[in-house]
Amino acid sequence: MNNTVEKKDKELDCLKRVIELGLKQRGRTKKFARTLNQALQKGDIASREAPDFVVSVFGKSQQLDDIIGIEHFRVDHMVEKKRRKAGIVSTGVQIRNNVINFYNQNKDIVLSSDVIPDKVFENLCELMSEHLKHIQAATYPNFIESFTYGFNKHIRHIDAYRNTLQNLSRGFCRQHFGFLIEIHTEFSKLLLSKNGKITTVQDGTMPMFEDIVHFLEEHINYHKVDFIVFYLSEVLSTKNDRIVYVTCNNIRHSLEKQNIPIYEYAGDDRSLLPFRSHFDAPPPLELEIDREKETFSLSATPSQPTDSDMLSHLFSACKRVLDFSTTGKPYATTQSVQMIADMLHGLVYDWRPSVLSSEKWKVYPLMTSAAITEFLRRWDVLQQSLSSVQGDENV
Repeated sequence: MNNTVEKKDKELDCLKRVIELGLKQRGRTKKFARTLNQALQKGDIASREAPDFVVSVFGKSQQLDDIIGIEHFRVDHMVEKKRRKAGIVSTGVQIRNNVINFYNQNKDIVLSSDVIPDKVFENLCELMSEHLKHIQAATYPNFIESFTYGFNKHIRHIDAYRNTLQNLSRGFCRQHFGFLIEIHTEFSKLLLSKNGKITTVQDGTMPMFEDIVHFLEEHINYHKVDFIVFYLSEVLSTKNDRIVYVTCNNIRHSLEKQNIPIYEYAGDDRSLLPFRSHFDAPPPLELEIDREKETFSLSATPSQPTDSDMLSHLFSACKRVLDFSTTGKPYATTQSVQMIADMLHGLVYDWRPSVLSSEKWKVYPLMTSAAITEFLRRWDVLQQSLSSVQGDENV
């Protein structure tokens, strides 16, 4: 199968999954999915280029009433910079292919062996080591960079997409155009705060971030782009896939009508530059096989911090958490940031910004001597609590 055919097959699979998920929802999302499904069943969805799909919608008299253009593109959380030219490339696709290859290469060996060969465990260890390396490198700035890169590559062709629809319709029917944005992320370690309640995310799919909504509001002309369908998935698993359909004349209102919160991001990696990290790449996992007990284990050595500004990034994130807690705005953060922000709560009387224009994101908490003493007391309580939990786990 050549690359073009494979690409079109994947795009069609994504569209079919959108229809399947959309039919389970309500309102405009279900109506949109029903329209696509009816066209698919009748063979009225044409797979092409610029845009990727053209959907013909016929009325009761079999007259063409509407023509819908859909351009698909994929955004990955796990990405890296291209080495020889500008742009980025997905490592999430590579990881998924590696998992599939591992399964195909080792399935028959495992099923036909009384004793699983060491080589299978070694291959698994190598696969997991590579996966953990990419998870650690998947920062929030990388995701935003990936999103804007993919979006900008396609929005510049918007006039070509509209011209295709105009030519096909010959001016005799309504024309609609939108993007299908397939987004694969690994945000499974986030905490979400809404209405004063903090919950742990149940999967790695993307929460609706303020940075994404604001970017689209700034860069989309709703006279040319009528709708966006977000197809949200994890890097490997598809069991938590979901879709979000919004109209572009008022994206924020469209989300609010569906009770979809918009979260400010307040993780400690928010101020990092794209493709930078707080830590070195993690060392490979260590494999131990116990043939007597018929068990194996994988152990990890913690990565070494390399970012001298790590504390500054943490303070910047804590300030955002405390500010959003005060204003009641929903936010997403990490467990470490939330813990430090909780300890700083009520103790900071002001934040001192950096004097350097290149480091405007840096802020430092100002506290009285009494507040510092209270912070250290809270820190000791936290350390004792963590030690107690670790002790219970080792029993």
